[in-house]
Amino acid sequence: MKIIRDDAKRVFVLVPFTEVERETFSRLMSTIKPGDTFRYGGRQDDGDEGKYCKIFLHFGSKPRKRTRTKGCVTVHSTELVGGIRVTIQGTSNDDKAEVGGIRDAVYFGGCQPVFMGAAKIEGKDAFVISLGLCQQCRSPMIGLRECEWAICNVCAGKCQHEYKNGMVHGGAAGSGAMGEYCSKCGRGKPGSVDESKSDAVHKLEIERKLGICWIYTNTPFSPAEIVRMEEAARVMQN
Repeated sequence: MKIIRDDAKRVFVLVPFTEVERETFSRLMSTIKPGDTFRYGGRQDDGDEGKYCKIFLHFGSKPRKRTRTKGCVTVHSTELVGGIRVTIQGTSNDDKAEVGGIRDAVYFGGCQPVFMGAAKIEGKDAFVISLGLCQQCRSPMIGLRECEWAICNVCAGKCQHEYKNGMVHGGAAGSGAMGEYCSKCGRGKPGSVDESKSDAVHKLEIERKLGICWIYTNTPFSPAEIVRMEEAARVMQN
């Protein structure tokens, strides 16, 4: 599937590439209408040792509770049954990178993708989705922070910000740091994150102030241990 990000219109244009994708597109177009929403149905790795993923969007599906027990562990989950499952999977590396961003906005932002309509791209059938609609102006959104707060960037730019201390992410904060953010639109206060601090220091501050334990997946060390090693390295350099 070719995935075209339109930042101006805040939508993604999805162009079916394989025969299976084209068949799914035909089934979808026979029943869906603009404004209808999809449910997020999870993700799977898409090669390159987990660097990329493919995600599943369901239309017309119904949630069903599921319980599985193995030994002394019982797992309660929700699965989607019926309807049409659309697999969002990129063809090129650029396409695959976009899938990860879509997944993050939908999963972490907690929004439901919206079908915006059909399109033609170089003579090929395509369909257009946004990842949510602004709760103030109903404009389409595709960014994680937009979806997380359900407020588009235009409305956020008009917001009379009321800042509070807490954890922020993105930009100078990376995956997370203590800073200030607006309690109305969620946007971070410019300059509220100390960029001179290392990522480990930011994570340790989050643990100490918010009680959130941060676990790195690419190292066996905790933020506190990394900070101690960084301090030791500075002492040796001096």
